[in-house]
Amino acid sequence: MEESILSQEIFINRLNNKKVVLLPPSRLTDLINHFEIIKELETFVSGKIRILKFDQTYYVQELTAKDEAAVRKMNSKEEAENFVNERMIIYEKMWDGCGCKVNYYE
Repeated sequence: MEESILSQEIFINRLNNKKVVLLPPSRLTDLINHFEIIKELETFVSGKIRILKFDQTYYVQELTAKDEAAVRKMNSKEEAENFVNERMIIYEKMWDGCGCKVNYYE
């Protein structure tokens, strides 16, 4: 990622210690190449949202309004699915013009 996955260990450590890890858009492909894509949905508002897996751990990746890749560690596949489902409801409302906003940093 920022460091060409400056080593997966360092990146995974960041994910274990922070709620959200942000990557510049130029590093998104690098991320995707190192993680298994479990699910990928088009939001039609903010690019694609993905459930990723690495070493039996699940993560959710989405794009912020600034086109940063926001990555979060999830405690289970079910938690990742629920997070994505909730986000998709918000994105659908945004598409309909609700004026809603997503706080990608929490």
